Amino acid sequence: MPIAARPFVLLIFVGLAMAACGNKDYAVSSPKRAKAVESGQPPRDQVSDIKVGKPYKVNGKRYTPEEDWGYNQTGVASWYGKKFHGRQTANGEIFDMHQLTAAHPTLPLPVIAEVTNLSNGRSVKVRINDRGPFAHGRLIDLSRAAAQKLGFIEQGTAKVRVQVIPQESLALLEGTKPVEPEPPTLIAAVPVREASAVYLQVGSFAERSNANALRRQLEDFGKIHVQPVRLSGKQYYRVRMGPFVDATAALHARERLAKAGFFRSHLAVEREN
Repeated sequence: MPIAARPFVLLIFVGLAMAACGNKDYAVSSPKRAKAVESGQPPRDQVSDIKVGKPYKVNGKRYTPEEDWGYNQTGVASWYGKKFHGRQTANGEIFDMHQLTAAHPTLPLPVIAEVTNLSNGRSVKVRINDRGPFAHGRLIDLSRAAAQKLGFIEQGTAKVRVQVIPQESLALLEGTKPVEPEPPTLIAAVPVREASAVYLQVGSFAERSNANALRRQLEDFGKIHVQPVRLSGKQYYRVRMGPFVDATAALHARERLAKAGFFRSHLAVEREN
């Protein structure tokens, strides 16, 4: 949807905020981990918080979980939904059929993978946090929301390609440290013409070192700041780009970040005192 020229009223919804800074932040990757990904298999001590699991048997078939950062396979996808909604996944999370998640028999938990429906070209990124499917010939089991985005709810199955995204997977692990909580309610409309500045917030962290690592990754995109802020008695470090002349310019920058793999930035508007 095109953005009207300034001035206008900018609405920032909690859904956008939560996508930008939940309790995991996909946009962060330390330089050491990034280098490990580029060079191939990351060293084990850099992914010590990932859950691989021991070999196991289901219906007489043996499965051996393993790290495979170059995983790229085609096969049949199925989906699961209401029957398992609210139950615990293999890595201890709660399955939500409305979230973009998936189950895989051997990949580490969690990892980020891109799944492409080979019949219609649609793709979606999912967080693999569960084990399965165990039906013969099935490659991956997607949440209902993921299957819906890929367009095979009615058919039940589809031929897909599954590719692990190493950089985002390791960034997911890096984001296990606490990040700045977001307000649980709708943020009031902010007239941009009255705001002192418009920024893009790309991340927020409890540790300055993580914020500085992200700042270094973003230096080629524009002016980057690490802004300390204290909320509810806790210290956080916001990584922000800007200021921009208006929200339209900020949204253009957000598109550039997304193309480079930084998907979780959101608009931040500061009023004049």
